[in-house]
Amino acid sequence: METKLTYPVQVGQKIQMLHKDDMLAWWVDSGATSHVCKYLKWFEEFEPLEDGSVLRMEIVATEPIKGVGKVRLVFTCGKHLLLDN
Repeated sequence: METKLTYPVQVGQKIQMLHKDDMLAWWVDSGATSHVCKYLKWFEEFEPLEDGSVLRMEIVATEPIKGVGKVRLVFTCGKHLLLDN
């Protein structure tokens, strides 16, 4: 039996308005269990998913999850953070 995953994402109105026109902005949620990246070129490693998993946003919108992998964030202070889902 195949299991399809749905990941809920809640984004506060303030955050949406702050970054509405910024194509490179990240949604910051320090308690997140999953991370979302819309640019394939940012992945150091990428494994395609074709199991029907979807990302659910504010209960009204869904997007298919196209894959999982690793994305490295480089901060202005020089520190690196590797996100691995």
